[in-house]
Amino acid sequence: MNRAAEPQRLSTYGDGADLLSTLLDHVARATVKVWVKVPWWDGSPGARRVLEAVIAAKRRGLDVVVLCRPESSNDTVFRALRDADVPVTGVRYIHEKEVLVDDVAVVHSMNFTAAEMSRNQNSGFLHADSQVVQAVELGFRTLMENSSAVAEGAEVWTPVEKLVPESMRKYLDRFDRLNPLQSKAVPVVLSTDGHVMVVAPTSAGKTLIGEVAALRSIVAEGRPAVWLLPARALAAEVTETTRRWAEHGIRTVELTGETNMSSEAVKRAQLWVATTEKFEALYRRASLQEVIGRIGCLIIDEVHLVGDPTRGPTLESLIARLRATLKL
Repeated sequence: MNRAAEPQRLSTYGDGADLLSTLLDHVARATVKVWVKVPWWDGSPGARRVLEAVIAAKRRGLDVVVLCRPESSNDTVFRALRDADVPVTGVRYIHEKEVLVDDVAVVHSMNFTAAEMSRNQNSGFLHADSQVVQAVELGFRTLMENSSAVAEGAEVWTPVEKLVPESMRKYLDRFDRLNPLQSKAVPVVLSTDGHVMVVAPTSAGKTLIGEVAALRSIVAEGRPAVWLLPARALAAEVTETTRRWAEHGIRTVELTGETNMSSEAVKRAQLWVATTEKFEALYRRASLQEVIGRIGCLIIDEVHLVGDPTRGPTLESLIARLRATLKL
């Protein structure tokens, strides 16, 4: 190593080598270790390229570690890293963005997120100076060796087997832990006979809570479940999420303005994923009244739209009629 080497400027704009390409190239050519420190890391295309490169390094037998904020928005990456046996240390208030690859260090400004990688301007430096590289490595080791201290105030995740009945786990096999929101909501969903309202930001993990509610009705109680969503695109996402249930015998139908399904096909399904307007039309079918009366769980996504001046009245009237029909 050349201790006097000048750092190489990297950026996503202007002068300097491309920051992302340089990171990926060095990780791909690493022979000893790849250590990553970054606050935020999502599943967007650019971020996934970094994730795949890091996992590939682990599969080559390298020493790979990741330090990241223990937040639910990082959960997709955490699951992938854990599945690849990559150690992840949660650091609650981490701000630095650094990648240590063998005997060089990249110190940069870019989180591995869609906004940061596709829109924001970021830069950094590639350091080969041994003193700088050693200082960066010391920073990593300090955080890893004091993981309990740096994780103070971190979210506590719960193993799925502690909260989800064995009969339902095969339907939720893409998860091995529940985040704090899910850990609090799932026991309530599984035990209450009343209504449950879950309020949390986007990407906080609410969909899994809805899945558990539907599975309780279908698997534990033998009654169909209905999942209402305000748009076809959202309905398609939920249908895709629950499609894997089919291999375990649960029939799902997607009911939107683009689908035209017979009453018999609807009756045979155990989970109805529907837009509000489509379900409101189905509710009026006399041939479906018996099966609607057996519904055991009604999941309303984006229920705050009940206050929307355009779509709210339809949703509000449907909820009122369902409460009377189902005696909710």
